[in-house]
Amino acid sequence: MRSDIVIGTPGRVVDFLTNQELFREQASATKVLIFDEADMMLDMGFRSEVDKIIEHMPADRQSFLVSATIDKKVKSLAATLLNRDVEEIDCVDKDDANTHANVKQEYIQAEFSQHLPLMSDLIESHIARNKAEGRGAKIVVFLPTVKAADFYGNVLRGMLSKNAPSEDMALNRPRFPRLGGRSRNTFDDVVSLYVLHGRLSQATRTRRSNIFRGFPVTAGSASILVTTDVSARGVDYPDVSMVIQAGIPSETPAYIHRLGRTGRAGKSGEGVILLSPMEMPFLKEIKDVPITESEKYNAQYIQKVCNFELDSAKQTSARWSRVLERLDPEVIFAAYISLVAFFSASKDLIRNPSNQVIMQEVKNLLKPFDLPSPTLPQGLQKQLQGSAPFNSAYGNRGQQGNSFNRSNNRLRDGGYNRPNMFRQGGGGYQGSGYSPRGGYERDGQNSRENRGDRQSWMGRGRNDRGGNGGQRNGFSRGGASSWGGSRF
Repeated sequence: MRSDIVIGTPGRVVDFLTNQELFREQASATKVLIFDEADMMLDMGFRSEVDKIIEHMPADRQSFLVSATIDKKVKSLAATLLNRDVEEIDCVDKDDANTHANVKQEYIQAEFSQHLPLMSDLIESHIARNKAEGRGAKIVVFLPTVKAADFYGNVLRGMLSKNAPSEDMALNRPRFPRLGGRSRNTFDDVVSLYVLHGRLSQATRTRRSNIFRGFPVTAGSASILVTTDVSARGVDYPDVSMVIQAGIPSETPAYIHRLGRTGRAGKSGEGVILLSPMEMPFLKEIKDVPITESEKYNAQYIQKVCNFELDSAKQTSARWSRVLERLDPEVIFAAYISLVAFFSASKDLIRNPSNQVIMQEVKNLLKPFDLPSPTLPQGLQKQLQGSAPFNSAYGNRGQQGNSFNRSNNRLRDGGYNRPNMFRQGGGGYQGSGYSPRGGYERDGQNSRENRGDRQSWMGRGRNDRGGNGGQRNGFSRGGASSWGGSRF
């Protein structure tokens, strides 16, 4: 007897039911109807599509709503959607935690300005620990918005990437080294990083997913995927050894789904979430989860990481200098704006801070780069003032990613553009407590050779590489100053 299985998104299934008569006739004989990730399907506004699908289904069918997290809203809607008695099947024992027992979970309280050095140290420590145990590392880093993923991925690639092959080489790596020497693509001592989110083309997402999924976990090598919640559900990446969440997710259940990328198939894993002081109330949202504060990453150790007081300080400083040389400030500004929008739409998860608190907290993201806060897009300003509803064009919820429009980078209402990104003459800005600095313009009014006398925010001198005889005592935008002693 023939059996047919149809897998599709709600919209496409409705399209076929509406426009394909043969498909509609065959669907009327459906025996089993399954809605996977039911909670997210409803949250993302697919209720009308779900209703239409059910309308075309026969009454004598078996129906399933499936998800790793079933909230009260799904339970209340289940009977209505399925129009019959509903039996709940919980595959997790009532005495078990909701998350995998093999996943160690920790949180670190850290300002946004400390995220990048902490994440670099977290990842490098994890790689070194796994190497000592004779295995490699696969790490997933979650960000709440597309622009934040692009920014963090850009910086972390410059800080961590090593001997990484191109994407084409990674997909077509040879099984054996070339005769006469090691192949460039044998994945020995490799640290590769890929960014994945919903604003990339489907071909690019598929290619990068396949590379990360198939990356060989060999001692000393690591693959890092920086992504949004587009990777939190419905994907299986084998051998993920660590999940890092940079800030809160868009909804409480997403914490569990993100964490579920590791500790799969009976293997162990680690989960770490970085929380700013503003985000600490999120811990009450996940109070039933066995998560503890990191003992290693206390305030004292964080300060050492940010001050480059660890053994790897010299190497890390050099990498950071190279990152700053190449980093486009507009990438940073776009991340800042998207995060302001994200938190303004996610206040309920962190006890509803004021918009002013949100902007002050997120502004710490700009500190390591000595950048002023850009003017927010006019539409976002109105939303923050309560005169307009939240618009997902500025921030993302769930898997949809962030669709911040680059055309908003240069707003007609006085927004920023390249000539305005650095204020001539310097000086502390907007009460942030920064020390005066001789600001510089992209047009060369204050050239790299003359930037050696700028001061750090916390009283330390920070000299650029070569400007006025500057010495390298850390790094700044172009040379000196440390992560934390002056910037972080």
